[in-house]
Formats: sequence, structure tokens, C-alpha cells
Amino acid sequence: MKKIFQKNLLLLLVITMILFVLLSEIGASKEIVKLVLWHQESPPPRVEAFQKIIDRFNTEHPEIQVKQAPQSWTEIYPKLYAAIEAGNPPDILFSIPDLTMAMKLTGVVTPVEDIVNEIDSKYDLLDSQIVPYEYDGHIWAVPMYGMTYLLLFNKGVFDKEGISYPFNSWNELLDAVKKLTKNGKFGIGFPASQLMMTDQYVYSYMVTNNCEIFDKDGNVTLDSQKCVESFAFIDQLIDYSPPNVVTWSWGDRGMYFLSENTYIMEDFLVPGDPMEAEKEGKGPFGFMRIPYPEGGKYGSPSYSNGATVFTKDPTRLEAIKTFLLYLHEPEINGEWLSNMYAGLYLPITKASMESKSFWSNEIIKRYEDDVKLAFAATEDGKLFGFEYTPQPVIGRIAGDNLLGQMAGKLATNQMTAEEVVKWGADKIRTWQEEMK
Repeated sequence: MKKIFQKNLLLLLVITMILFVLLSEIGASKEIVKLVLWHQESPPPRVEAFQKIIDRFNTEHPEIQVKQAPQSWTEIYPKLYAAIEAGNPPDILFSIPDLTMAMKLTGVVTPVEDIVNEIDSKYDLLDSQIVPYEYDGHIWAVPMYGMTYLLLFNKGVFDKEGISYPFNSWNELLDAVKKLTKNGKFGIGFPASQLMMTDQYVYSYMVTNNCEIFDKDGNVTLDSQKCVESFAFIDQLIDYSPPNVVTWSWGDRGMYFLSENTYIMEDFLVPGDPMEAEKEGKGPFGFMRIPYPEGGKYGSPSYSNGATVFTKDPTRLEAIKTFLLYLHEPEINGEWLSNMYAGLYLPITKASMESKSFWSNEIIKRYEDDVKLAFAATEDGKLFGFEYTPQPVIGRIAGDNLLGQMAGKLATNQMTAEEVVKWGADKIRTWQEEMK
């Protein structure tokens, strides 16, 4: 009897051990991959719209759980460097090209061309949105959406003054701002403060005139004759702007424009603000492409917002790929971007540009022609310093708002166009020497 009991006990122990091993393997195979996503679109409505998409993904993919952690642009650089130093960066960072390049230089960013190629093959990504992340033999971020500059103008005032639109040349733009500047009002509001906003304005009249900071071989070309022409034109636009543009903050351009103290401004496609002003009897307002001079071409400052990946773990990389592919599914992508801020965040695949979810948004439907204009501008959009293989010094150029500083020197009559492009080019060459 004792022997039978011992045999049964031994058999029970063996079965228990086998079950334990099997259950452990099952548990391991179903271990949840938790991903942390940082982004800088922190206004509550945008966070809420994104959370709805994340919640749906988490429900449909219980083996992967994504958590967003909104950050601010003012703090993102030091926070990221601190997180990398501590060995705890986010799994995914929604970034722009100069930020991605800065992170890439730390050596912790993972190439993502496999994800980009799959999205491109499925949905047809715009080349212009890939180019800023493609260098050193790899693609360093997955383009997720675009933000592209257009010219906003006061249709009501243009019609009253008999000014034709859209502009077909720089000369037509200049003639209009001259005609509109009177009675304490100004034809345009061209900022000249040391801000990214000013960099964007300045680049509008560089890219349309083939003025580049670097050529394809990496040589500094900011002091070229084309750039002299661009900054001479910028100087004229500043002359027909409010006298305090050297101290403008981000909100001033919109405040002056929507209160009808200026009649032309540049910005991303943000139809919501003009729409509200129209309800108060202002405008109406419209959008157009940024004009170009003789021998120039269409072009706009365009920010490809990409997902930069920090992990190198294969399991986590596969989970990230699943999530980013999900966000690019056309109907998901259209719903996400149109609900975060209608018009500001643009789909960058041909498939998502045609998604029903995007076009069903009421604001998008109302501004259909302007949205299509922004799509066209995004296709040939560029970002300064990223037209070719980017030079490491571009981080310093963007961080110091060099182009904004140059506009400020024009606005305060410290330098002529010829002098300011030489000053800017010499600055860059000095910084390059310091980085050697």
C-alpha cells in the first residue's frame, strides 16, 4: 500500500511539474509588451483625440499596450538627453528632422527603413516626407504626418482693394503689400524675432528661389547670389510690416492678422481660427501657395513629423511596427489626424489622403479646396538644411534660429542683404570648425 502511495505521489509531482512548465511557457508567450510614446502635441483636445485611437489599438491588440506621455517643445531636448543618459528613453518619440538628427548623434536611435518601406508599399508615402530622415544609409524615423506652410490672406480686403489672387510671382505679392500698407494697417506681418516662426517665414523665400544653406556636396552656400536675392526681398516685406516685428512672439502674427491690422500672414493650414474670426464679421479669409520669382519654383516649409525609435529589442521592435502600421491604416490615420486639429496635421500617404474618415470631418469638408492646396504644397515641401544629406551643424543652425537672427538684422538696419548672408554663412563655417 505504501509503495502504491509513493508511486502515485511521484506521478502527481511529475504531472504538476509538467503543467507548471507548460503554463509558464503559455504565460511567457502572452506577456504584454508595454510601449511608451512621447510626443509634443500636448493641448488637451489633441491628447484626447490621440487617446481614443490608442485605446482602440490596445483593445484590438491586447498583447501590446501603448501609453502616451505628452511633452512640451520647450523641454524636449533636455528631457530626452536626461532619459538617454539614464538608459530609459521612450520606445517611440514623435519628432521632427532636426530633433531626430540630434538624437541619432547619441547612437541610440534605431533605423526603421523596414517599417517605412512596408508603409510605402501599402499606402504610397510622399517622398518629400521621407527625405529629411534618410541619410547615412538608413531611414531614422517613420513619417507619420505633415505640417506645411501656406499664405493666408484677407479676401474681403483684397476684393475691396481690387487685388487679384492667387499671386503668380513675388512681384505681385510685393505690389499687394505696398498697396495695402496705409492708415495704420500693414500689408503683411513678417516676423523678425529670434524664433522658429521667423525661420519658417525666411525659408519660404529661400526655397522658392533655390537659395540653399548647403549644396548637395555639403558646402555652405548661404552667401550665394540666389540667397542675396531672397534676403533682399525679405527686407522689402519687412518694410511693409508692423514696426514691432523684431519682438513678435508666436501669437502676435495671428493676433495682428485676425484683427485685420495685417492682411497677409504665413502659417500651417489652421482653418479653425479664421473661421471663428469670420463669425465676428472679419474677412473672409483664404489660403494660397507661396509665390515664387522668375526662375524659381513652388516650395514651402514642410515639417515631416516622424516616429523615432529607441529600442533595439526584437520583440519591442515588432510591437512598435504593429502600432505604427496601425496608425497608417487609411481610415485610422484620417480619423486620428482630422480630430487632433482639423487641417493642421496632414495625411502623407496617397491612401490616407483619400480616406472617408478624413474628409468626413466638418471643417475639412468646408475647406476642401484649401486642404487640397496643402496636399500639393506638402508634395514639394522641404525643410532648411535637409534638402540633401544633412550636415551635423544643422542642429546649431535651427537651435540658434540663425535665419531669424538674419531677419532681425535686416529689420533693425544693421546689415544689408549682401552683408547678412555673408554673416550667416561665416557663422555656419565657424560652427563647423568648432565641431571638428
